[in-house]
Amino acid sequence: MALTNIPPYTLGFPGLGDYTLWSKVAYYYLVLVLGLIGYVVIGRLVGSRIGRAMVALKENETLASSVGIDVTRYLVLAAVVSAAMAGGAGSLYAHYLKIIDPDIFLFIYTVTMVIMVITGGKGTLAGPIVGGIIFGFLPVVLRPLAAPAVQWILYGALMIVIVFLLPQGIVPALQRSMANWSTPERKGAIAPLTDSAKPGEGQ
Repeated sequence: MALTNIPPYTLGFPGLGDYTLWSKVAYYYLVLVLGLIGYVVIGRLVGSRIGRAMVALKENETLASSVGIDVTRYLVLAAVVSAAMAGGAGSLYAHYLKIIDPDIFLFIYTVTMVIMVITGGKGTLAGPIVGGIIFGFLPVVLRPLAAPAVQWILYGALMIVIVFLLPQGIVPALQRSMANWSTPERKGAIAPLTDSAKPGEGQ
């Protein structure tokens, strides 16, 4: 039956009163700030001892358990952190739309989020952001040009092309390209020193 009449989000500032978010621009900046905070939190978490334990569990749970990592503890912690962020995003979305209906959360949106992660590069911090930008702007570009059914076909075709050409995603491919591009430069910087050190030269 849907949940209607959800009030807009209200921020309380000590000494300054309350500020109600009525416009899209206000929600944009709120989500932008919270997104940056979430990115920093995840980045710090991944680089910490807890994050390394989670990565070890992802790579090889049996081996991680054998070296003393508490599997249950870190799996539950990962689930709690991800659920908290998803719940926060869902609450903001509810206040933004002011209505919650089963048709809002269609299965295709879950598929779209998976596509964003896969094409951007799963296992990376920047991958989902890159995928989100691509498949966030793509509907806006295609909306006046193609019907919804054609749009989903184009999404699938783009994902297949990206996965086929860049199996690990866009961000890992860019990281490899930058590493390969910088390696010859370092070799070139060493080469003149090596040549000048040849015996018999400069005499």
